[in-house]
Amino acid sequence: MPLISCQKCKQAISDKSTACPHCGFIRKKKGIGIGAIIFLCALGYFGYHFYLGYSGYTKKSTNQQTHSGTQQGLSTCNTSHIDTKINTFSFEDHCTQSTCFYMQGAAEITNNCPYPVGVQLKIIGYDSQNSPISSKNFWPESTLNLPVGVTAISLDQALDYDSRIETISIHPTKTKVW
Repeated sequence: MPLISCQKCKQAISDKSTACPHCGFIRKKKGIGIGAIIFLCALGYFGYHFYLGYSGYTKKSTNQQTHSGTQQGLSTCNTSHIDTKINTFSFEDHCTQSTCFYMQGAAEITNNCPYPVGVQLKIIGYDSQNSPISSKNFWPESTLNLPVGVTAISLDQALDYDSRIETISIHPTKTKVW
């Protein structure tokens, strides 16, 4: 695990850490450049049309089956086919010079659909009287479909810190085939 210097305090930290344990500075992951995005989009466009045998002057038959909501004739998957289980959660202070709490945790999503599907979750934080005080919708795997069966997911930073949060719940709110 290579060490790098914190951009703020210049202390040595792990290249895998999301926040500096010394000063609390939150690292931003470097993404790919705009040139790479344009190249990948062009590659995907031409690859898609090459795969379909598309030429700019040929119209495809309109009898092709679409896959919005279904996959190859299988039944539509919805949130009733998705089960969730929270394994752990806590709010941890990862800073040494100031206080900065971040949610950490893990959960499992069970995809009982007959095919991989994307799942949007709603996480809710409750106070000691079991009243909801904070919530957030998120796609745990972004635009990736979850395979059939159990998938472990991270709940790290899924919900903003609130000192009143005592328990949490997660529920599927939407399914989508990407």
